[in-house]
Amino acid sequence: MVTVIDPVDEAGTVPRRGLRLALRAACIAIVTTGTVALAHGLAQMWCSGITGRNLLTLGGGDPRLLAESLPQLLQLELRDGVTLYIEDLPVWVRVLSLSPALVAGVVAFVASLFVVRLVRAIAGGEAFGPQPRRALAVAGLVCFGGGLIQGVLDTAAVAGILSLTRSTPRADGAALPDLYQTMSLDVPHWPVQTILVGAVGCILLLAFRAGADLQEEAAGVV
Repeated sequence: MVTVIDPVDEAGTVPRRGLRLALRAACIAIVTTGTVALAHGLAQMWCSGITGRNLLTLGGGDPRLLAESLPQLLQLELRDGVTLYIEDLPVWVRVLSLSPALVAGVVAFVASLFVVRLVRAIAGGEAFGPQPRRALAVAGLVCFGGGLIQGVLDTAAVAGILSLTRSTPRADGAALPDLYQTMSLDVPHWPVQTILVGAVGCILLLAFRAGADLQEEAAGVV
């Protein structure tokens, strides 16, 4: 009599252990990506939106950021001998211009946390339980709502920069049209992919609820 040993059964813990390690590595990568996105948004808001200066300047260089570094500006060609720094612009314009980047970082960070919760719940055999449904709902709503907020803020930032063409941003009373020769603005950015991911997450939530109802009905039948 020949006995056939199933390699999967004999070393069943190896695939499961490898799966757990891969799952843990994936969760760490997701949260790390969200954290980096949040840190990048905060750094941009602090440097360009609030202080108008670089975090670190080496070699005795000027730490002040030029106004053309605003994300909504594609081109800002100043007149000869004119220098316009971000700190010369009103604070509300600077903060508004960098708020879409900050919102994007917050959305990425929060969504990453709840996606990890969702993945862990599914891996633990609770695909249709209340915890994964709650995590999916929060992640979907954060992506959908955050994407819309980001688009609205970027649109408002473009309008705010345009309003400076009728104002005097510098302390010396110089009007902005007297400072530049050419200025071009980027079109407002609406993160369609983020909004679409959020909408898909909300739709998947309906499928998870239907699966939970079927699971309860099957348990009742058994």
